Amino acid sequence: MGNRVKVIKRTYSLTEPLWRRFEEIVPKRERSRVITELVSRWIEEKERERLRKEILEGCQEMAEVYMEVEKEFHPLEEEVEGTLCGFGWILWKDLSRLVKDRLW
Repeated sequence: MGNRVKVIKRTYSLTEPLWRRFEEIVPKRERSRVITELVSRWIEEKERERLRKEILEGCQEMAEVYMEVEKEFHPLEEEVEGTLCGFGWILWKDLSRLVKDRLW
């Protein structure tokens, strides 16, 4: 047995010009399918808009959190960088002396 979707009939109102155009353009046997596709696309678009909005709000919240973390740890980062740069300079000076001693 296949997975059949339950079909429910509903009545909705359309303006007369829209209803006439729809029936002129869409063949009688395809109308339900066309309406189903249109409503499905509309719902998907609304869900994408909602999700997009939630993602943007989440990004804004996370940006605030990241800024707080940055404020807290930036001084430590500068201290570590200063220490490593100083250490690197000492190693570089020793290395340059070693190279000079061997070349001369």
